[in-house]
This record gives sequence, C-alpha cells and structure tokens, in this order.
Amino acid sequence: TSADDTLICLDLESGKPRWTFFAEGPIRLAPSVDAGRVYFGSDDGSVYCVTADTGRPVWRKRTGPREDRIWGNQHMISVWPVRTSVLVDKGYAYWTAGIFPEEGMFVSRCRADDGSEGWTVKADRPPQGYLLATSDRLFVPTGKTVPSVYARADGRLLGQVSGGREGGSWGLVSPDKASFWFGPGIHGELFGFHARTSAPIGNLAGARSLIVAGGHVYYATDTELVKMRREGLQEVWRRKHAYPNTLIFAGGHLFAGGNGGVAAFDGGGKKVWSAPVDGKVFGLAAADGSLFVSTDDGSIYSFK
Repeated sequence: TSADDTLICLDLESGKPRWTFFAEGPIRLAPSVDAGRVYFGSDDGSVYCVTADTGRPVWRKRTGPREDRIWGNQHMISVWPVRTSVLVDKGYAYWTAGIFPEEGMFVSRCRADDGSEGWTVKADRPPQGYLLATSDRLFVPTGKTVPSVYARADGRLLGQVSGGREGGSWGLVSPDKASFWFGPGIHGELFGFHARTSAPIGNLAGARSLIVAGGHVYYATDTELVKMRREGLQEVWRRKHAYPNTLIFAGGHLFAGGNGGVAAFDGGGKKVWSAPVDGKVFGLAAADGSLFVSTDDGSIYSFK
C-alpha cells in the first residue's frame, strides 16, 4: 500500500493479515513472488527482498547515488524513487530508480537470491509501470512516452518500441514471448508490436485492457468485450459487456473487472457469473481455485 508504506501478507482463506513489512516510503506497485521470496520497490529508493512465509528481510538495495529525500505526495521520498515493479526471472531481479531526468534515472539488475553481482545503467526516459521481459530483452514502460528496450545481459539500450509519442504505464508480453503490447496512449489506443523486431502488429482504438491467450487476443473497451484471432487480428465476437478496467484468462474462463463489478465469461463471450464490488476493479489474480479482486477504494475480495 502507498498509504502507509507497508507490504501486507494476507491469509488465503480468511483474508486476515499474517505479517506486515514496513518500508520507508510508499509501495506503489504490486510485488513479485518467486521461489518463496517477495520482491518490491518503494519510493524510499530501495528494492527489498523478504521471505514469503514470514516477511523476514533477505536483502535491500538502493540504486540512487545518495540518500537525498524530497517532499512528494505527502511523504518524504527519495530523489530516486522506484516507480516500476521488480521483475524476477531466471535467477535475476530487474528494477529501475529515478523519475527526474536532471537527477539521473537508472535501470538495474542483480542476483535474486542474495542481491549480489549485476549491473546498473542510466535510463533514457523516466521509467514508470510494470517491467516485462522476453528471453533477452527488458521492456520498460515510461508513462506518457513509448517504452524503452534494454538488453537483459548487460543493460545496453536497444531503442524504443516505436517512433511515436504515445505511451502508457501498462504493457504485456504474450506467453510465447512473440508480441508486446502497451498503452493506452493519450488517444485511448493499445499498440501491438513483434517483440523481437519491434515491427507493428496493429493498433486497437478504444481498447482499455488486453490479454493474449493461445491463438486469441481479448480486449475491453468502455462498453464491450472483444475476441480476435492473433493472426491478422480478425474479430471472432463482440459482446456488449462493460468491464473495461482489467482482464485475465484462467481455468478456461475470461475474467473482467469494471466499475463496481467483476464477471466471468466462457470462450463464446457468454457471462457465467458476475458479482458487485465497491469501487473500480483494477487488479485481478487467480490462484488455488480462487479469484482475487482489488479495487480503488482499498478493498480486496476473494471469490471461489
């Protein structure tokens, strides 16, 4: 939570807190979990690794050159806050620090188990959002501008996804690592590119959220859910369901979050069930036969 600078572990069945870890600044993005450990960054300028079962600290790293603090959003924060996720893959953790070009911005990597080794390079644009990766590339969203691409091995800047100006803090790499999507831009579009070549796949006007599952692409507008074939982006169906905020695919069903509600749909776009929630749904996760929903009023729900 960014309200009181804490990471909280909840019991899966009861929703009651099992442990709480206090950082020294707001935690703005969801943590990553890998091999029994939890990784996250904070506006205090540090990246943390703690044990998943108890919240015990394993290591902490600060990327910025100093401990300088400034006043930001009613908190004392680092001049080099961590405003991206910590991505963990193949034994390494990746993150960024800094959002002010005049103070310096950085992209970093280290060993996930003990925080050793790795590299730190200067970022070309202010990094903000969830990091994504293929086998050899790291995609870094930059807010209003297009994402930057770095080499995972050494942090070398490979360029930007496109030459345009529209960006967004959201991105998605397809499960087969072949395509990369980001947005929505200032005009409300999601943009698709081939992950290896950055050649454009297509733009989806009005799309608010998107997922790739198998040979299909699902996306949501303010008023509709749409299913398309990945090859050629040919439309399969379009349904009048207003769940624009977030989508996931799990257990053969499409789950969608909207304003005041969440719903499940089958492969044909038929609504299987729906439930009301307080606030706008901005987070969905599925695990152990349950659907977990988080909303902008601070609530978390669990559905079986």
